[in-house]
Amino acid sequence: MITPYMEHDLAGLLENKDVVFSDGLVKCYLLQLLEGTKYLHENHILHRDMKGLEFSDPSRSPLF
Repeated sequence: MITPYMEHDLAGLLENKDVVFSDGLVKCYLLQLLEGTKYLHENHILHRDMKGLEFSDPSRSPLF
């Protein structure tokens, strides 16, 4: 699997007391998590536990 390099992961950001997530960003993360899980289940793809380390920081993404 090849993924783009992200400077931060979600687990690291959650541990940083200086980082505050807006309601919109929390909603975005939750929606992505639920849509991804739905896709996996609908396509009978097994997954292990999901951790914050596996979620990247989208703050540098042009989509946000």
